[in-house]
Amino acid sequence: MSGFAEKVGKAAEKKFDEVIKKVDPTNLTKASIDFRNETDSPIRVDMDNNRESHEIAPHGQGTFSEAHVGDAPTFRVKNADGQDAYSRRVNPISTPHSSLGWNGTTF
Repeated sequence: MSGFAEKVGKAAEKKFDEVIKKVDPTNLTKASIDFRNETDSPIRVDMDNNRESHEIAPHGQGTFSEAHVGDAPTFRVKNADGQDAYSRRVNPISTPHSSLGWNGTTF
């Protein structure tokens, strides 16, 4: 290996290590999101393609705890028949605790 190729390889390895340190999962801040069902019907809510799911009773609440500050998860609401009712990607989570409320058409 030439001296130039070796230097480039070491620089790339160092950069890779820096990137890995930035996304180290042990440094992520957990976030919880309370999801309220404000309707008279039960719903199922999936976060990010089943990363976490909750069946929520009418006027009940489920708490999602697999999210992290900085995530921008997508929530999918399914009605009592299991059919998709609504889906939305939320803004990046900025605090360790937040909440959303389903009113039958949006959250």
